[in-house]
Amino acid sequence: MRSIVLPAPSENHLARASLCDLSHTPADHPMSIDYALHHRDIPPELIAEVASLSEHVFETSTIDHAWRLTHMPDVSLFCARQAGELIGFKAGYAIAERKYYSWLGAVHPQWRRQGVASRLADMQHQWLVERGFAVVETSSRHENSAMARINLHSGFVTVGTKLEPHGLQVLWAKTLA
Repeated sequence: MRSIVLPAPSENHLARASLCDLSHTPADHPMSIDYALHHRDIPPELIAEVASLSEHVFETSTIDHAWRLTHMPDVSLFCARQAGELIGFKAGYAIAERKYYSWLGAVHPQWRRQGVASRLADMQHQWLVERGFAVVETSSRHENSAMARINLHSGFVTVGTKLEPHGLQVLWAKTLA
């Protein structure tokens, strides 16, 4: 298993955050969110946690988590945990020598609008730059306005659409610096 906990954040290296969830914690006691990267060899227990959170968020159990996280090239899984519980993740894999597909991400509804998704995306993109990738691609459902906002804020541009059995998908791409 190749799992690493990323170092404390600096100006250019994102890793940990201390966020306050006012609906669950007194304002004088902020909750710490721990971020970690799992690269290749994702443990089955972690895949099960990702699948569980994904099923909760997307209300479907048809996503092929185990196959993609164990068979796709250069897999990465960025995780956000609060008090040991998985509250968010961002997974991806290489689709060409210098092109990466940011496949799937989710944040538990209780932790949305607190920067978790943006932090996970920023961490993934920084890691991709460090590994020499030039482009990251992703897709989202046409009706997913929250994902569109995150993608636009992260520097993605719309490059097309495709029709899938579950509906219209918007295709996004970002050139990495």
